[in-house]
Amino acid sequence: MAPLCDAGKMPTAMRMGGFQWFHPQEPCVVFFATNVFVVDTNARLAGAIALTLLMGAMTGICVYLRSRVRTTVASRTLASTLSASLFGIQVTTGYLLMLLVMTYQLELFIAVVVAVVLGFVIAEVAWLPAVDCCTTTSHNTHENGDVLDSLLVRESH
Repeated sequence: MAPLCDAGKMPTAMRMGGFQWFHPQEPCVVFFATNVFVVDTNARLAGAIALTLLMGAMTGICVYLRSRVRTTVASRTLASTLSASLFGIQVTTGYLLMLLVMTYQLELFIAVVVAVVLGFVIAEVAWLPAVDCCTTTSHNTHENGDVLDSLLVRESH
């Protein structure tokens, strides 16, 4: 099996030549800008991609959970605390994903894009209820004549 990268060269946190694939003659990539986790084997690349997918999914899930907290938690203080905590997780994972993109390693870049899409699919498609296009009024007014209320009230069929 061909080597993933040249482990004899000093690993890099960001390629200065732009995006590229792993190559046996190029230096290895440092995952999250620390020499603790150098992506120098196929197993470590698989681990880096798996962690990237998890973080991207977590980002999308945090967006969904924040919207649920605001609508389901009765205590405003608790809802604000939970929402702020989820926002902190969302921002942290977002910035970590940004650091992965900045390695300019195509395998990791593709993993970030797939991870963010996966998070969207989990949060928006799998968990949110489908919206029926025909049950919401858009042009009739409610009993009190408030157009905004009519946009939010479902018609009974």
